[in-house]
Amino acid sequence: MMKKLVVRAGMLVMIMSVIFAGSAFAAYESESNDFYNQANTLSNVPFGQTGEAMFGTFREGGDIDWYSFNTPQNGLQQVLVVPPSGQTVTYAIYDAALYTPGSSVGHILSKVNVSGFDVSNFYVQAGHSYYLFIYGSSSGSNQYMISLSYQT
Repeated sequence: MMKKLVVRAGMLVMIMSVIFAGSAFAAYESESNDFYNQANTLSNVPFGQTGEAMFGTFREGGDIDWYSFNTPQNGLQQVLVVPPSGQTVTYAIYDAALYTPGSSVGHILSKVNVSGFDVSNFYVQAGHSYYLFIYGSSSGSNQYMISLSYQT
């Protein structure tokens, strides 16, 4: 019961940070981040705190963007992905210490054809770095949003 309450509180904070994403709570993708070794860093905050949402833009013809993040403790990690309006995205998360390009080693989570607000939970280990990649096309609206938080 308490875990559900904490997860819901975390989701509410993430939603509110998206709604009120002013310059104090928003970061913007920096190109080039088309490969894992060029990953932009994502902010990762405890549930219940307002984090910094990352806004990215899909470039011409289909774009893969890479991000990295760390976690200070073992436990539940939450990722919120909001795709561009009217589009679908695919995203995946890997343990950076185990990731090998072109391999599924270190794979933790994948979501395919996400067409709306998506929240996923997964477990992380303290001191580990993780990669998140997101893929989408550039037709129509092309801005997406990612936000992270972890259970304390």
